[in-house]
Amino acid sequence: MAVAQVLLGIRSEARWLRFLPRHLPGAFPYLPHQSGSNKRLRAALPLLKKAIRLIASDTACGTTTCGSPTPPRSSAADPDPP
Repeated sequence: MAVAQVLLGIRSEARWLRFLPRHLPGAFPYLPHQSGSNKRLRAALPLLKKAIRLIASDTACGTTTCGSPTPPRSSAADPDPP
């Protein structure tokens, strides 16, 4: 639920819990109250961090295979200074 909340750009947890039944009925069969949602989210934080790191390390641009690094702005804007 937390990932969907972030992807949809809803910052308020209370608003998110009101949004779900109206706009995504049936997507989440059990919706905790706000205090229960906060407890579950805090408990899941280490797992979410691990998943984000795993996805980031698995992407091509997360490693040097994505190409050479972008040069600093000053040298990129004027490659041959006078």
